[in-house]
Amino acid sequence: MIANTAFLIGLTLGLARDAQAWTDGMPFEQVEHNFYRAAQQGLEATLAWTDGPGGAAIELPAGELVRRLLPVARRGLEEWGVEPAECEWALSPVEVRAASGQTGARWQRAALTALEPELGRPRALSAMLQAYLERAARETPVDSWSLPAREGRVRVAIAPEVDAVPESAEEFLRWLGGPVLLRQPGRNRSRTRAVVTLLHGNEPSGVRAVHAWLRSGAVPAVDAVFVIAAVSAALESPGFAHRQLPGARDLNRCFVPPHEGPEGELAREILNLLDSVGPEALVDLHNNTGRSIPYGVGPRAGSEELALVSLFGDRYVHSDLRLGALVEIAAGAFPSVVIECGRAGAEAADVVAREGLARFLGAPRLGSRAAHHVQVMTEPLRVEVLSGLRLGLGEAPAEGVDLTLAAEIDRHNFDRLEPGHRIGWLAPGAPWPLRARGRDGRDVSHELFEVCDGVLRTRREIIPIMITNDPGIALSDCLFYVVRAAAADPA
Repeated sequence: MIANTAFLIGLTLGLARDAQAWTDGMPFEQVEHNFYRAAQQGLEATLAWTDGPGGAAIELPAGELVRRLLPVARRGLEEWGVEPAECEWALSPVEVRAASGQTGARWQRAALTALEPELGRPRALSAMLQAYLERAARETPVDSWSLPAREGRVRVAIAPEVDAVPESAEEFLRWLGGPVLLRQPGRNRSRTRAVVTLLHGNEPSGVRAVHAWLRSGAVPAVDAVFVIAAVSAALESPGFAHRQLPGARDLNRCFVPPHEGPEGELAREILNLLDSVGPEALVDLHNNTGRSIPYGVGPRAGSEELALVSLFGDRYVHSDLRLGALVEIAAGAFPSVVIECGRAGAEAADVVAREGLARFLGAPRLGSRAAHHVQVMTEPLRVEVLSGLRLGLGEAPAEGVDLTLAAEIDRHNFDRLEPGHRIGWLAPGAPWPLRARGRDGRDVSHELFEVCDGVLRTRREIIPIMITNDPGIALSDCLFYVVRAAAADPA
C-alpha cells in the first residue's frame, strides 16, 4: 500500500507542472479506455500514452509504462522534500513488481489455481484469502510472496481440456507420469464426486473410462475428482500386467495405520487429499483377474451405497473383512464403494466402467436412481492358498505342483456350487492346501472343502466370488471369496 501510494502521489506531483499539456494530448475517452484495460488486465494490459507532454499517442505494455514513469514519480517526491533514500525505499517495490509481473491480483489468481484442484472453488477461495491475509500481515512486498504449496508424491492439478488429453489411455498414463489427483469443474461447483482407480496396475478399466470421459468433452453435473494411483506399475512392460512394481507392497492393503513404507505413505497422502476434497460419494474402480459379472463391494450397505452400485451392476458384497483397502477407511466419511467391473482386459469390463462412470458423473442427484434391484451378498470368507504350495492350472492333475486348479474355475463366480463340486486336484503327499477366514480370523476351510481320492471338492453349498485363475494372484492375494445371500428385507 505504501509503494502504491508513493507512486501515485509522486507521479501526480511530477506531472502537475505540465498538467494542461498532458490533458490536451490525452482525450477523456482514451483515459477511460486505459482505466478499464488496467482494471481488467493489470500489468498485462496495453495502455495508450504519449511520448511527452502534448506529444503523439503511443501504446505501451503496462509494465513498461510503469518503468518509464518511475523517474517522474521519484522526481516529484524529491521536489516536494522527500529524501532520496526514502523515495528509493518507497518506490523500489513498484519497480520490482513491474519487472516480476506479480501483483496482489495475479497472486490471488495463481493461489486459487494452486488450491482449487484439491479443495474445490468455494473452499479454495476461503483458503486463498486466509493465505493472503497471513502474507499481508508480514508486511513484505507482494512480489516476494510464495504460493500455497503442498508436499507429496501425488500431483494435484485441474483436468486437461479435451484437446490436451492424449489419444490412448497408455499415452495418457505416460503424460501423467505418476500418481495424480485431477479436478474437473462441473456445472455445480459447490459439490464434488470422487473416482479412484488404478490402485492396482493390472486393472485398466477404470483409467480407460476416465480417459474416455475426459476425451469426450462431457461436463460433470458437479465437480469431479479423479485419483489415479499406480501409474508406474501400469506402465511397466508389457503394460497393465503388474499389480504393483516388483518388491513393492499392494497399495490397496496399505490404507490403515501405521502407513509404513513408500506405499503406506502414498496411501496416507491419498486419504488426506480425499479428506480435503470432501466428496459427496466415491467409487473405486477395479477389475477381476477371472471372468465375472460386475458387482460392488464395501463395508456399508445403506441406500446410498446400493444406489452407487446400481450405476454399474446389480450385485453388492457387504463385507466386514478388514484388509487395509481404501474403501474401508473412506466409507466412514462419505458413501464409498468398490466397483469390480469384470475381467481385466475384457471389452465388456471397459464398457461397464465407461457407462457406469458417465451415469455417476452425469446424474444431478445420485439418490434418484432406484437401488432395490441390487442383490446383497454378505459375510465374505477369504479363501487363500497356504504359503509354500506350488500351484498350477489345468483340466487334469499337473506334474510338479501341489494343487492343480480346475481350468474353468473362474466361470463359477456368483454361482451356487453344490456339495461335491470339483475345485481342483491335490498331489499325493501334499498338505492341506487352503485357509478360509472371515472377520473373526477363524479358519473354516475344512467346513467348506474336503479332499476325496485326490480331488479337492466343496463339502457344502457355497457361492464363490472374485475367483482368479491366475496362480500368481492366487498365491500373493487370495483364490476367491465365499459369500452368502443376505436375508430379504421384509419391507
